[in-house]
Amino acid sequence: MTVAKHRLYWSRMYACLSFRDIFIGIECLDYPQLLGQPLAIPEGLKPAKVSALSAEAAARGVHQGMNLLDAQRRCPQLQVLRARPERYAEMMLNIIAALRMQICTNIEVVAADRLFLDLSRVQAHFSSARELFARIHEVVAGVLAGCSLALAISGDKTTAKMIACRGEAGTTTVIPPWHSANYLRWLPITDITDSGTVMASFLRRHDIEYCGQMRRIPVADMRRQFGQSGKKLWLMSQGRDPASVSMPSPSRLPVTVTEVKVLPPATTALAQIESALFQCTTRISAKLRQHGLLAVKLRLAVEHKGQQNSREIFLAKPDDEDHSLLALCVQFLREVSTEKRASRVLVAATTCLAENEDHTDPFIRQASFVIMNDLAQYFGDQMTSLVALHQRLKPFGLARWHSNLCRRGSS
Repeated sequence: MTVAKHRLYWSRMYACLSFRDIFIGIECLDYPQLLGQPLAIPEGLKPAKVSALSAEAAARGVHQGMNLLDAQRRCPQLQVLRARPERYAEMMLNIIAALRMQICTNIEVVAADRLFLDLSRVQAHFSSARELFARIHEVVAGVLAGCSLALAISGDKTTAKMIACRGEAGTTTVIPPWHSANYLRWLPITDITDSGTVMASFLRRHDIEYCGQMRRIPVADMRRQFGQSGKKLWLMSQGRDPASVSMPSPSRLPVTVTEVKVLPPATTALAQIESALFQCTTRISAKLRQHGLLAVKLRLAVEHKGQQNSREIFLAKPDDEDHSLLALCVQFLREVSTEKRASRVLVAATTCLAENEDHTDPFIRQASFVIMNDLAQYFGDQMTSLVALHQRLKPFGLARWHSNLCRRGSS
């Protein structure tokens, strides 16, 4: 364990937990006979690439993203497992629940295998970083024994994330806030954030490639050029990331969800307008599922030069399905004269709480949304056949997960 000299009672203390091979670890927990064998989990029902693999498979030359047939030729003993996203989500939520009960309640889930803990308020209960590390490992091991975990603690989220993601499995590191800038000094600026094309060209003109070189530009110049995003990048590169752990609250449940799509000037093509409405309804249904809501009324509008042609449609049954909302949009377009031009389309859904859903804990609902979306990137097309997914996750108070979310994850 790498522990720099430090003192507790920092003004801000964040821990980043990065789980390595967690999907393989869950499979070995459920099937102990797989321990010590080269294992791989493909990314979909039609296996093309390796999405997750064990250390034994990596030692034989298999790596993530490799074509599955090439991996089997390189390692004939490789065992290919079918992914179980519902089981992975269940175990991850068990780990999060244990951490909330025994470590701290301020937790931000950023991926299915990575999360942040805000330890600022609980640090006084631990005499040293070694005791804090031991406690976190003990809690995680109580849910998933033998899990490979990279743990990092620092005074800001960016430094903690960089340490955890770049460190090897099983490593634990503390970087005090006054050492963060020195740690990030020789990291490429592109590693901490996606700066975008315009900002990247601006930094290249000033010969800035590493975080430590950002001091050449005053923070006021970055803010003047790129607003708050430029100021935040400057602070992140100096180990002074102002971001805190994001925690949802019940008051954030939206009453109306609105999406707007701007079209090219004077658009008359019906297919183009229909495509814009489809994009709006897709985003609205995703937001409804995120908050465990249903649409009871839909307002559709096509606008051009201040003139608006709109309709309000009451749904016969509260719904959050993409295809149901899109059918209403198609019906609306048939009623609107195609000779009129459109420069903007608007879709607004008046919502209500979904029946038989637990809305008492918005944190669990938000965490489940992030985890399932991330798992859809790993095993998207396998999630379409998980009929029992909602029943497995319902005890945790999760919103419903429909097949259209899974289809978007697999696209």
